[in-house]
Amino acid sequence: SATVTPDVQSMGVARQPVSVPGPCGCGASSAPDLVAAVAERKTRNLNPTLSFPVELLASVEEPEALDIPCGEFYLPELRATDAGSLELRVHGRAAIFVAGDVHLGNNLTVTLDEGAELDLVVAGLFDMTGGVFGSSASPARVRLWVGGTRVSLPPNVQFSAAVYAPDAVFSAGLNLRFSGSLYVGALFVLRTYFDPVF
Repeated sequence: SATVTPDVQSMGVARQPVSVPGPCGCGASSAPDLVAAVAERKTRNLNPTLSFPVELLASVEEPEALDIPCGEFYLPELRATDAGSLELRVHGRAAIFVAGDVHLGNNLTVTLDEGAELDLVVAGLFDMTGGVFGSSASPARVRLWVGGTRVSLPPNVQFSAAVYAPDAVFSAGLNLRFSGSLYVGALFVLRTYFDPVF
């Protein structure tokens, strides 16, 4: 019963009943408790191994390029102004746990060493007004986990990550260019280009 707009071109159309199994691990009992996971890292983290104070990420006001080693790290919040672009250079399997909200006024790009991965686990809300998030070269190796009820993106953004936000409304303005995957509570996007990564 899908509606296809007149501007969609196809080589052929087949109409028949289909059976689609549910995605793996979607039962309520198997859903991870993201808020609890973040709270646990408040006292169990490798923050002392970072080459910068975590307080820096509470208010990024100018371009910063930060090295993230292998390990799990805890931030009370992550906020950047319109002038505060971030580059995270990840050198192993790393996870950053954010207790509050994430607000990015500018870009957050992720540069990954070979074999490196980044999980950004947010207990609160996620919103950005910048133009770039994630790793366009390796979107499946950047994962955004959101425990809050909102993921909000501006128009004309390049978003490259796997997103798990089961209770959130994922919304974006016109011309979102998305590479990755989405598992969200609801989706509201105005005219977009999706490049799913499996």
